Amino acid sequence: MRIHASKLRAGPLVALVAVAALGAGTLAIGADNLKQWVNTEAGKSDAEKAKEFEQGRQAFQAKYEAWLADFVAQGRDPRKLQRVEMLATALDPQLDLSAAVAKASAIVAARVDSVEFLPSATSIVTLSVTQTAKGDSVKTIRILQAGGPAPDPNWGEDTLSFAESDPLLLPGDEAVLFLEGPDSDGIYSVQSFTGSYAIKDGRPRALEGNPFAGQVDALTVDAFLAEVEALAGR
Repeated sequence: MRIHASKLRAGPLVALVAVAALGAGTLAIGADNLKQWVNTEAGKSDAEKAKEFEQGRQAFQAKYEAWLADFVAQGRDPRKLQRVEMLATALDPQLDLSAAVAKASAIVAARVDSVEFLPSATSIVTLSVTQTAKGDSVKTIRILQAGGPAPDPNWGEDTLSFAESDPLLLPGDEAVLFLEGPDSDGIYSVQSFTGSYAIKDGRPRALEGNPFAGQVDALTVDAFLAEVEALAGR
């Protein structure tokens, strides 16, 4: 697995890293059985604290990479994991369909072939394109999305993290995608809130938070793509 730099913002693993790296205190139980928080950083210099934080961060990252590699090697099904929304910030949505079409560099209907989970709470999704409504016609496309398999802070129950503005797609999923980019590696990102439309029963499903969801949900996929093509001047 390779780590891919991303403009995507903090997710649940940030909290895990903080828990693993801070080392700011220890929970102790005294003779009276009362739990007390003991500050283990008392008397330490800023340099010593920073060194301990970095050591903790590196230890967590190594453990997380090994955990994720094992998850993939075992062929575990991410669909069986409890879905947990990421604590992430997102760009504001486009206010109408015309603006969303204008902002996108490419718009496609596609089906997910595979997902590469990265040890950075992001995933690279590879899709087969079935129809192009804007941009160059290509057979496959890759997108970078926030989320992926993640352990809980106690390394107990595993979860699947996702961003509400661009829910993580998994193999077999079909969607109409409004894309931005690509970056220098040829990888696209999905427009925030107004760029992802899961295809269910022949209809595109807009995300909650999409200002023109009612307009889209009333259409079939073919009608939606036809309207998009008209707006794109294709």
